[in-house]
Amino acid sequence: MRHDPTALARRCQQARRSLGQPNSLRHTVATTLVSRGDLLAAQYRLGQRDPSTTLRIYSHTLPLHDQDAAALLDTLWTTGGPRPGDADAARQG
Repeated sequence: MRHDPTALARRCQQARRSLGQPNSLRHTVATTLVSRGDLLAAQYRLGQRDPSTTLRIYSHTLPLHDQDAAALLDTLWTTGGPRPGDADAARQG
């Protein structure tokens, strides 16, 4: 059997066309995990030593979640849900 050094390159090009660029897939996975709040899983899957690196690169996904958190807190507080300090009062009480 003769070795064809371009066979692997051709197969990789075919895979890229059907799956997209590997970097796009990596970015999608990392963005999804960070946006769901799973920074450590993203860090681990990306092979980064420090979670601050992952956070610095993918933190653009967080503003949307900040807006969601603000809306949730607004709903809780305007509907008589827990208020800041309520947990402290319950522990003391």
